[in-house]
Amino acid sequence: WLMTECRDGYVLLCHLLTKRAAVYDPLTRGLHLLSPPHAEICAEDPEVAEVEFHVLTSQEDRRSLRLLCICKERRAAKVALFSADSREWQISPEAGSLQLTARGNGTLVNGCVYWASADNIHVLNTATLHFSRMDPPPHMQHSYYKGVKVGETSDGKLCVAWATDLLLKVWVWRATAAGVDNWMPDTDKSMLDEIRELEVPCLDEDPVLEVKAIIGGIVYLSAYEASSPSACWLLSFCTETEKLNKVCPITNSDFFYPYLMAWPPLLYATR
Repeated sequence: WLMTECRDGYVLLCHLLTKRAAVYDPLTRGLHLLSPPHAEICAEDPEVAEVEFHVLTSQEDRRSLRLLCICKERRAAKVALFSADSREWQISPEAGSLQLTARGNGTLVNGCVYWASADNIHVLNTATLHFSRMDPPPHMQHSYYKGVKVGETSDGKLCVAWATDLLLKVWVWRATAAGVDNWMPDTDKSMLDEIRELEVPCLDEDPVLEVKAIIGGIVYLSAYEASSPSACWLLSFCTETEKLNKVCPITNSDFFYPYLMAWPPLLYATR
């Protein structure tokens, strides 16, 4: 089992061979163990099919969750939804033309799943299950980047971030002066001085930065020495204050995710 996502207070795990998914709530210790997707979703051998899952929750009732399954085949992507209430898969009749060059799973932001690469950004609307594409920020097309991530700003706007050497770049999808949505530069900042000011252990000589997630305007980065990638730290950068902070030491793994605990239902204001 591998952890593939942490969202809305849930931890999502996937079994590589069987393609089963499990949704765990650390707050209530509740576990939803889902049946594997039907063969109609994964026409290829389940052991080699590339499948990803995303948790969809309702703002009205967080406990009423659904699971989005995307099977990425060679020339198309098939989508299905699993309801925790009915315990059944609902298969979308339309297959999307999705030829991904980006590695890893997409990111769920404001009801859409985004896969970012140097050439374009693929989008899946989870309400309509319709695929589309959008152009990436201009400088992302011509720069070497590692770990480009999609996320949201503190006001819920779509954004992308990546690090070139120690230069952090963040672009936000906002309305221009003409009223047309487009990519706008937000952050273009070297992190070298900030890392030195933090006096992070094991980051004295040749630090490397990788963007891991963007949640609510906070960019989470892993930082490690190029000569010793096992000694790694998780850092956070606020795009509004432009302040870099230490979070905690971590192992240099691709399978760690910032987890934000959901508010218990009893702590929500009621009328």
